[in-house]
Amino acid sequence: MKSDLIVIRRQLLKLAGSVLLLAGLTGTAYASRIHFPNLDLKQGFDFKKDYQVPFGFITNLKVGAVTLKNDIKAKDPATGADVPVTGVLSSFSWNGGSTDQLEFHMHVSQNNQQLINGLLRDKMLNPNVMVTFVIFKYDAHSKKYFQAIFTGSALNGILATDNGNLSMAVSPEAHPLVQSPMNYHAIMHIKPAPMNQEFGLAVGDGKTMKTQWGVAAK
Repeated sequence: MKSDLIVIRRQLLKLAGSVLLLAGLTGTAYASRIHFPNLDLKQGFDFKKDYQVPFGFITNLKVGAVTLKNDIKAKDPATGADVPVTGVLSSFSWNGGSTDQLEFHMHVSQNNQQLINGLLRDKMLNPNVMVTFVIFKYDAHSKKYFQAIFTGSALNGILATDNGNLSMAVSPEAHPLVQSPMNYHAIMHIKPAPMNQEFGLAVGDGKTMKTQWGVAAK
């Protein structure tokens, strides 16, 4: 239990600094490090339309043969409709290269905390991952939220490792900031599978582009 918390704290310290920097609004996106260190948990769990802060979700997640549950009820800021999600993001980071890993800090239900713990205990864990996610920002000019980072189809990746250890962990204790629903802080770093994939980036409402993630094996 204590070791899980130590790993999470270390990862939090490593994910410091940097901002979203993009050049060009059509074709391929050229990005330096993209880092959202403070995605708003309260907005993710309890959306307020007049509260204009970045927030995001893991919308689907499969690790090996295990599909995590979409058991958190969230809001689509564009429509106000309820949407089921796997987790609420508190941080996202990507160094901007097509072979660089995606680094997620997310908050999940107790059901998914137990599923992640089961995966971590599996010595024969299949590290293949399929994930979809979205991060929303507010456009002050158009006065609406837009998808700053988003996936269309699921991204295929592989759990990254750090000194031989999988870069995945979950806290044994519920997080105190949002008490209802009960949620648990988890981290996951994913490197791309050897295939050409892409996800979307935007610098404002309607200013969307695609960026490559992963390179096909030759």
